[in-house]
Amino acid sequence: MKRIFLFIIFFLYVSIFLPFYAEGKTYTHKFINLKKCSLCHPGKNYKKIIPTKANCTTGICHSNITKLKYVHGPVGVKHCISCHKPHESKNKTLLIKKDSKLCYYCHKDKKIEFKKKSIHKPVKDGKCTLCHDPHESNLKFQLKGKSIDDFCYKCHKKDKFTGKKFVHGPVGAGKCLDCHDPHASDNRKLLKSVKKEKILCFKCHDKKRFVKGKDVHGPVGGGLCYKCHEAHTSNYKNLLVKPLLNGELCFECHNRYKIIEHEYVHGPVGAGLCNACHLPHSSNYSRLLVADGNHGNLCFKCHKDAKKFFNKKFIHKPVAENCDNCHSPHSSPYKFQLIGDPKTEVCLKCHKKLKKEFSESNFKFHPIITEKGCKACHNPHATNFKYMLFDKINPLCKKCHTWYKKIKRGHPVTRHPIKGKRNPLNKKKKFNCASCHNPHGSVYDNLLIGSMNNFDVCKKCHNY
Repeated sequence: MKRIFLFIIFFLYVSIFLPFYAEGKTYTHKFINLKKCSLCHPGKNYKKIIPTKANCTTGICHSNITKLKYVHGPVGVKHCISCHKPHESKNKTLLIKKDSKLCYYCHKDKKIEFKKKSIHKPVKDGKCTLCHDPHESNLKFQLKGKSIDDFCYKCHKKDKFTGKKFVHGPVGAGKCLDCHDPHASDNRKLLKSVKKEKILCFKCHDKKRFVKGKDVHGPVGGGLCYKCHEAHTSNYKNLLVKPLLNGELCFECHNRYKIIEHEYVHGPVGAGLCNACHLPHSSNYSRLLVADGNHGNLCFKCHKDAKKFFNKKFIHKPVAENCDNCHSPHSSPYKFQLIGDPKTEVCLKCHKKLKKEFSESNFKFHPIITEKGCKACHNPHATNFKYMLFDKINPLCKKCHTWYKKIKRGHPVTRHPIKGKRNPLNKKKKFNCASCHNPHGSVYDNLLIGSMNNFDVCKKCHNY
């Protein structure tokens, strides 16, 4: 029974007195503790609440307030009790409410603004006075500190934002608010929203300069400038996040090994000078090329000696159109970055009729093709001789078949011409080695265009 009685007494004690303890400390105006009410309330009957208009900011108490350039509205109109209780409060400095709850009494519109996706930590924590002086300041918006240029560095380490070789203009000028909203934003890192330009960077940087081309680099078009550029400071020119040299920057997105995986690598690619051929922002040409890839316009910027190709009588069609018809612009397992085996594969990608002919089961290749490939007889770029040959047909054949150099007739039989006369099979052409022999190969012996059985090859011209 005694235990029950003690429990009831304890329960009543906790119920009655604990709420008073929970309320915490009460702060009282020092003049009340000193019982000097008359310092604020003049007259004999000072118990009545008749404060003088400017009593808080003049005389013996807060005389140092309202001396700076920017003064908080309530302070400026001598209405201190807008924020402070005159006698006592549960909050320090006799504030009516704690932290941002007090500020929202007047700044109701800010409460709505601060519901955005990204909120500045002092705002989120309700610590408005970390940035703003509640009474006055020499800086606009009563910001704390001596200068707006280094205001943000009270919390953010300055070296992190200005400590490298190249510094973004607004950062160097201390104009953080050119890019960032100080309170809240719907964008990451408190970046300001822009409606007209859609991309924040284009508030300062001329949009036309970066997206004027038909082909726009993905990060530029998507407003992801920060993929390549640092926003504050960098050790690399143009505030790049990594150096251009060795392709370090480009290979952040583009697969390094896919581009340079093969043995033979294009010089600029090997040196990581992607910008030798590609523009970083936009271009009027596909793949962001610095010049039109057709007609060698791009390649001839470096391969100046190749311009002489166009002085020749016959120009290989891929040369006249686009070098990458035969050459890989990045890397290849074949010399000269060819897109296929230089013997025949690269040529047969276009010359499909020959490919079909070569695929016949009993087809016998001209030995020089199996040894050296098409380039043994044909110039892959340009020449003054038909069929892209290095020389006229007969002189070219005689470079290997030297025993025919001094004769004009007598092969394959006496008095049979080798050159000079009109080709009976094509009156528009002169007779030459290729009149009887297929220079690439044949299903018949000796590369002939017909069988020797029953003189079938001879009957193509001679009627027996």
